[in-house]
Amino acid sequence: MLQLENVEFPKETDKNGIEVVATMDTYLAPLVEKLALAHPEWQFKSHHCRKFYGTHTSGADFAMVIERVKVMDKYEELGLLGTDYTSKGKRFYVSNHRTEKMRERGSGMKTIHLDKACKHVDKYFGRMNHGEKIEQASLETKDATYRVMQDSWYPMRNAWQAVEEVAKNFVVDNLDAFKSYMQTNSNTNATQIEAVDKFPSLLAEHTGMQAIHSSVEKNQHILVLLDGMNYIVKHNNQVEVKTSEELPDFVRRGVGMLKLVEVKHAITNIGVRVDETTFALIPPNNVS
Repeated sequence: MLQLENVEFPKETDKNGIEVVATMDTYLAPLVEKLALAHPEWQFKSHHCRKFYGTHTSGADFAMVIERVKVMDKYEELGLLGTDYTSKGKRFYVSNHRTEKMRERGSGMKTIHLDKACKHVDKYFGRMNHGEKIEQASLETKDATYRVMQDSWYPMRNAWQAVEEVAKNFVVDNLDAFKSYMQTNSNTNATQIEAVDKFPSLLAEHTGMQAIHSSVEKNQHILVLLDGMNYIVKHNNQVEVKTSEELPDFVRRGVGMLKLVEVKHAITNIGVRVDETTFALIPPNNVS
C-alpha cells in the first residue's frame, strides 16, 4: 500500500540488529489506504501486529504483519479496523462503541465489501459528543471507584487478619484498649503490634474510599470532564459546560487536588481521578 504520513508502521530490531518494519495485511490494506486518503486528519496506528518467525527476504529472522488498526482523531480513539476469518475466507471488521450497541450478538460490523466497510466507518466513526463522553466517563468512574475501594480493602483486611485471633473478643469494642492489651500480652509478636499500629489509618482510608464508591453508585457524585479549555460537569443528572472560572470553588479546588495524584487514585473526602481528564468528586454535603 502507499506510504502515507497518517499511517504508522511499527519497527523492531531482530537479534542480529536488522530493522524489521511491519507491513499491512494485504486484505486490510485497501481499506486503510482508502480511509487514510479520505481522512488525512485521522491517524491509523497498529493495534495488533502478528509476528511470523523464520528467515525472510530482508535477512531478518521474523516479519511483522498488521492485522488490526486503531483509528485516532488527535487523542481520541474513533474505533478499530481489522480482518475477521470465516469458513469462506477473510472479511473486513469495523468496530467502536457505537457499533457495539447495534449488535445483539458478536461485536463490530463485518463485511466482505470494501465500499460497505467504508460506509460503516463514515456512519459510525467520529468524535464523541458530550452525551457519549459522559456515558463513557460514568462507566470508567464506576470501575475506578471500585478499584480504589478494593485496593484499600486488601491491606486493611490483611492487617486485620494478622491480629484477629488475639483481637476477636476485644477489638470491636475499643481499639486503643486492645492495643494496650496486646502490648502487655506475652503471646503477642512484633508483627501483630505493627499491624495494630497501621490498622486505624488503613481503616480510615478504606472508609473514605467506601464513601467515594458509594457516592458514585448512588449517583450522588459530581462528574467532571476536561474537554479542551472547558469542563463538562454532570450532577443530579444535569449536564453543563463551564469554563474554569465558572466552576464552583469546591469543584475547582477538588479537580486541582486530584490533578496531582496518579490516575485511578483517590483523595479521602475529595474524590477520585478516573483518567487524565475525568474526575469524580464528592459533594460537600456527602463528606463525612
